[in-house]
Amino acid sequence: MRRWLYNSYFLFLLLWFTLGALGPLLSFYSLQEAGFSEGRALLYSIVTFFLDGLNVLLLSGFIRKFLKKDFNSSLKLAVLVYSPLWVFDFFDIRQELRFLSNLGLIFSLYILYKLIGGRAFLKLSAVHVFLYALNGLTAELIASSPLFSAL
Repeated sequence: MRRWLYNSYFLFLLLWFTLGALGPLLSFYSLQEAGFSEGRALLYSIVTFFLDGLNVLLLSGFIRKFLKKDFNSSLKLAVLVYSPLWVFDFFDIRQELRFLSNLGLIFSLYILYKLIGGRAFLKLSAVHVFLYALNGLTAELIASSPLFSAL
């Protein structure tokens, strides 16, 4: 295989712009069905997309700090951990099924446990859950905020 396929930056960008875009695109569709305006649904989708990418980079920084790995390895691990979240975002296609996308968090914690285990798992899982919750909370606040009701 080509060397560029093993580059963590390429892997991150490839999965972020494919799997990572799945949830925001489906959310855009389902939020419009739920009565959100097109502008508000678009804002929600853009915010969640960029926060997902930022969370992967932040998690890789914490992996680097706690596991003493190089940035390339820590970014690959963070992308592996975030991949189930992006895949399970398929359930965002219907508002009634959105709660099932949280199964991606459980599966990503399982992958994190299997890959690193031990004390570092406790620290990294807490960071991972915090970043996941912060992402969801920020996007929901923007979507439901009266400041953006004119969109």
